[in-house]
Amino acid sequence: DSLEQVIALGGLSESGKSSIGEFLSQNHSFQRLKIKYFMEQADTKYRLSDPDFDIHSLSSDMQAVLFLEEFVRYATAHHYQDRFSLESLHGFEFTKCLKQMLGDKMDIWYVDCPFKKRVRRNSAEAQITDGESSAKTKEKDSMKTARGARKIKQIAEVVDNSRDWLFTQQQINNSLIRERYEIDRSYALPEPHQEVMDQLLSKVASFQTDAIKL
Repeated sequence: DSLEQVIALGGLSESGKSSIGEFLSQNHSFQRLKIKYFMEQADTKYRLSDPDFDIHSLSSDMQAVLFLEEFVRYATAHHYQDRFSLESLHGFEFTKCLKQMLGDKMDIWYVDCPFKKRVRRNSAEAQITDGESSAKTKEKDSMKTARGARKIKQIAEVVDNSRDWLFTQQQINNSLIRERYEIDRSYALPEPHQEVMDQLLSKVASFQTDAIKL
């Protein structure tokens, strides 16, 4: 009940997701969390009873349920913290499932940045040539696109990170003001239905029962 807002960040490689997560942390009291960490926690837990378990082989909705189980456990233990940012969204179906379960508690932000700018950023950080950076960035983009990372833009608020950092900060601040005063957001998915929630809870309960038997 103390959870106020979750901002889940999506976007391609070097688009600026980490910088935005850090800005939210430093300026708006969000705690930065990594989706990968909670997925690994869930994977490790279920491997104890089934050594062949692989969370990535599960359906998107099952992955979302197991992720949320770990995230809620963490948020409950840190009840004094009510705002979180999640980095980073890769799967489109996974993202839709999270939104269905968290509803208005979760906002999806897609960080959009031109390819050339992302290449230059990667060149500077990795200290490699633009040619090497271009090849690596294309490779990462291909992997993320295959998982549906680009499609997330269709159901997200887009943060334009193509210009200077001040411009990006202004967008972030304006978005948070709109959300605080509940201004309508056309990008938002429908409210979660109780039927969907019941189905997902039933799945995780069944999954946990099967895991205990193994």
